[in-house]
Amino acid sequence: MSIQTAYIEPIATRLGEIWVAPEDIIQFPEGIPAFTEAKRFVVVTQPEIAPFGWLLAVDEPDLAFVVVRPADVLLPLGLNAEELAQVELTNVEEALVLAIIVVGHSPEETTANLLAPVIINLWLQIGKQIIRNDNIELAWWPLEPRIVNDRKRRLHLWPRAVAMPPSP
Repeated sequence: MSIQTAYIEPIATRLGEIWVAPEDIIQFPEGIPAFTEAKRFVVVTQPEIAPFGWLLAVDEPDLAFVVVRPADVLLPLGLNAEELAQVELTNVEEALVLAIIVVGHSPEETTANLLAPVIINLWLQIGKQIIRNDNIELAWWPLEPRIVNDRKRRLHLWPRAVAMPPSP
């Protein structure tokens, strides 16, 4: 008996063509703030941009956010029980936590938005961008230039990420 994986149609994106399995799709019932029509996303990784990845809207393939797991780049991000409960979690270890990156003109101008982390429940495949009422400066948390420039960092296996082959 062979097991077959059902794939949706390939998605033509600015990243190239991506084939996505239904189990890789993350539902964002409320969308992402300012992009509330986009409800289905996939996390995409590429070795050449590690430790960064993409949060790509399945139904709007031109909509993609550069993201990073805060722990991979030593960013200070703690989540409380109320924030985890918004995606039906009680333990942060069951979540994929991402920060959206604002890419600057130089590594020194590149920042991570820690004020509004993206939390994904890996079991239920649901996600939400949590808007915190913290210090507004967390919205533009600077990344260390050595981290932004370090292309040799290993790309950790992100749970539920679709890996793209390296660019030619």
